[in-house]
Amino acid sequence: MEKHLYAINITENKKNERADETPYRTAILSEETSRRRDETSQVFTKQLTKSLGLGQYIAAIVCIGLGVTVFMGFLGPLFSSFSTGETGALLASKWPILVGGAALLLVGVVLYILNKKRHEGADENPELDEAWNTQAGVARIIQAELGLPDEGHLTQIDVLPFRYKASGDKVKEVREHMMYEPACLFMWREGDALCITDHDALITVPLSDIESCTLEDVKFITNMWWKDDEPGEGAYADCGVKEDKSNFNYHVRGMGEVRIRHGEDAYLLRVPGYDFDLLRKLIGQ
Repeated sequence: MEKHLYAINITENKKNERADETPYRTAILSEETSRRRDETSQVFTKQLTKSLGLGQYIAAIVCIGLGVTVFMGFLGPLFSSFSTGETGALLASKWPILVGGAALLLVGVVLYILNKKRHEGADENPELDEAWNTQAGVARIIQAELGLPDEGHLTQIDVLPFRYKASGDKVKEVREHMMYEPACLFMWREGDALCITDHDALITVPLSDIESCTLEDVKFITNMWWKDDEPGEGAYADCGVKEDKSNFNYHVRGMGEVRIRHGEDAYLLRVPGYDFDLLRKLIGQ
């Protein structure tokens, strides 16, 4: 039976992101470094959120939205009262609603202005700088433990993990709402081997084990986009991806499949079509 080179078991832990062990895994992050990475990432995210005032921004938008809704709901009865001569009575009975709507708008505008000033001073936050430097230090430890090259030698390639649940001898792929959740991995060539890392482990595949690298004409949906350029822009101007902004997902055409043979075992690595050419160039096919 064909196995997946990047498979994630979520039978007991739905949040698990560590890929299963394979014969191609040549290094794995220590538990201590993994723990430090998670801790520093949480601290950095907390400081970034605090620095940018995301909670305050959301509160501002909610207040402004509610205030506008109140006033929009009041306009209809107000215009109708002009023709019936009941404007005075309407204002007398509804003034608490008007005051409440005005207060919401005022609070929302004030919060928005304060958040904007905080955002402008985000680069001067020493706690954020400290969190960033700590995270950068852990990144250097990860690089040393896994033996990764400098960032300039890495190629970012998305992979479609095989997330699954196991019951006895049966394995079932799990895709929430029938969507793939791509993983952002980094690859490079080292001699006659394809190297792959998720900064949690290192996978080294001899090129001689790769039997085929093909692009299948299939359509599927993903729930994530990891690239700096948006679909239809820059390097991804014509990548076969359509963003569905209303449902926060991406319609992708084309799935690259790399088939690998290790003795009697066969492995499959899946990538979205928009990254297939990058992977093929690395493999040399």
